[in-house]
Amino acid sequence: MMTEDIRDIKGIVGVIDWGTMLFLGLCLILCLGLFYLAYRYYLNIKAKAKAEQKAGKMAPAKPFNVFAEESILALDPVVYFQKGLFRDYYFELTRIVRHFLSDNYKIDALEKTSFELVTEMERVERDYEKIKLLDRFLQDADLVKFAREKPSLAVMRESKEKALGFIKEFYRYAAG
Repeated sequence: MMTEDIRDIKGIVGVIDWGTMLFLGLCLILCLGLFYLAYRYYLNIKAKAKAEQKAGKMAPAKPFNVFAEESILALDPVVYFQKGLFRDYYFELTRIVRHFLSDNYKIDALEKTSFELVTEMERVERDYEKIKLLDRFLQDADLVKFAREKPSLAVMRESKEKALGFIKEFYRYAAG
């Protein structure tokens, strides 16, 4: 016989003992537990989304223009003025007006800058005098919100009256 045909025996590739089996079993249980938790989290999010969608489908008790008017009337500029919350007052006031415009004209008024909103309003509303008044209102509000201008109580009350005027004027003409 030739010695060239004889080769060494290969070494052991791996041994699966009880320790390895236990480790692999624990890893499997851990992976299954994480999968279960992720699945429960997914179901929870899905249920919340379905509940929000169902709540959104329910008809509001009041028309959007009445809701906007009541929301503006509920804002008391005296309270905001006394606490020095000028920015909060104007953020809330413009939020209500933007929601109204969004519902009234079926445009995305909430995610636009004031300039973009006025540009969009020029596209859907043909009364440019109203657009100019809205633009001035938004510019004044932006000065308080972003430039930290401090308006007087009279100016805050006037802004509230302007916002109420927008609700009445824009709704009357847009609904027709």
